[in-house]
Amino acid sequence: MKEKDVNAVEAKIYNKKNSLFLRSKYYNFNFNRKTGFFMRWGETPKDDPNFSPFGAEILDLEISSGGDCKGKCDFCYKSNGQPGQPTHNMSLDEFKTILDKMPPTLTQCALGIMDIHTNPDFFEMMKYARSKGVIPNYTTHGLDMTDEDADKTVKLCGAVAVSLVNKKKTYDTIKMLINTILNKKVLIRKKKKEEI
Repeated sequence: MKEKDVNAVEAKIYNKKNSLFLRSKYYNFNFNRKTGFFMRWGETPKDDPNFSPFGAEILDLEISSGGDCKGKCDFCYKSNGQPGQPTHNMSLDEFKTILDKMPPTLTQCALGIMDIHTNPDFFEMMKYARSKGVIPNYTTHGLDMTDEDADKTVKLCGAVAVSLVNKKKTYDTIKMLINTILNKKVLIRKKKKEEI
């Protein structure tokens, strides 16, 4: 995309069922809210624009940070789990205010958390994002993942990353998430067969 074109570009956004499409002369995208598939291009599919001139597509938002994180990952970019840091949790109202101010081009939000239960509004935030057509994702150390958390995660998230802090717990967390996904697919298939 040429810099001189950025401010003069007009776009149309189409919101259809599980899909969001943006069309303009120099910047376009397709986003599938169900699968998370995202494709962007410029004038032709061979063009790869450096940025969207119409606003953010992905929001990276810290909803909890501080010293109480059980992971205490040496590689944490937020330095969570360090002694003496106070814990801060974003409120659900703050989250809604921020999300509501985002442009209609927003497709996903990456939620920065500590432990899954540090922010009491974590799952409500993901529900709210989904209600706005924005797909949430997050990274976890998995040390506090429960079956109920895995179930909520699979229902609400487009993706989840699990940091390697404890090999056994990391493996168990990934296995729990995969089993939850597989169990849901099996239940869906059983329901469809019963409907036939």
